[in-house]
Amino acid sequence: MERDRELCAIAEHNFDVLGREVSVRNMSAEEWLAQAGRDSADVVYLDPARRDENGHKVVSVSDCSPDVSALRERLLEVAQDVLVKLSPMLDISLAVRQLERVQRVYVVSVQNECKELLLHLRRGCAGECGIECVNFGADGRMSRFSVEPGDRCAGVTRMAESVKRYLYEPDSAIMKAGVFGAVCAEYQVEKLHPNSHLFTSERAVEGFPGRVFSVERVVPFSKSGMAEVKRAAEAANVAVRNFPMAAEALRKRLGVKDGGEVYLFGTTLNDGDKVLIMTKKVVGKRVGGEDGTEERQA
Repeated sequence: MERDRELCAIAEHNFDVLGREVSVRNMSAEEWLAQAGRDSADVVYLDPARRDENGHKVVSVSDCSPDVSALRERLLEVAQDVLVKLSPMLDISLAVRQLERVQRVYVVSVQNECKELLLHLRRGCAGECGIECVNFGADGRMSRFSVEPGDRCAGVTRMAESVKRYLYEPDSAIMKAGVFGAVCAEYQVEKLHPNSHLFTSERAVEGFPGRVFSVERVVPFSKSGMAEVKRAAEAANVAVRNFPMAAEALRKRLGVKDGGEVYLFGTTLNDGDKVLIMTKKVVGKRVGGEDGTEERQA
């Protein structure tokens, strides 16, 4: 179903070229639901329009068209399972509260860029929902990290007293989902600060869903600290997390070129200290099966 006649024609043409027998109907979701019977579909998949009548982007469930929150119960009469594709800018907790019957949330990233949220609604579902973070890498591998409903570890984030031998930067799906407590429990790592979203450990962790670095040195964010960084590296890949300066501004202030083997993080520790962490990227083995899928479940 598609309410735009031109898009319907394009879809029909594409399906014909692909040799797929698909029925395309030019109607709105509301029109289709008015004539659909109970259990007339196995699964309903919706990709609500994310622009208003003036062409401006919207991200709230209620502002999209159709408003799935208003159609929720009718949709779940027609099908036991409903999948809703939503903007990656959407607040996940708010969407779950608005839609209520959410069984699982899928946060989908491609090459570490968060692309979509996919919410799985199920008839009769009224409890906590699970969340699954999926990242499709440039090498063709897919990493997955799941947090099941009622997982007590998910809400307990262990904080680090200092930066240890290894530093971890979660992928964008983990960052969007905010499942930091579950990450700490699964990989035995500690978070540098509640708002820094960087983790550390004394021993290397295999299969971490994100980038792994070996820590070369940690210096205070001060004149002497910056001078030490400049002496140690002529070039660096600079990033900031919970830091009072943008990455490019920090790079210019340090006086280092962009690039090279050094990865420099400006961040804040749990005690409030601002530091510069010099690291090198660790390229380790991936955990996964023959199909190239890496899966972790908390």
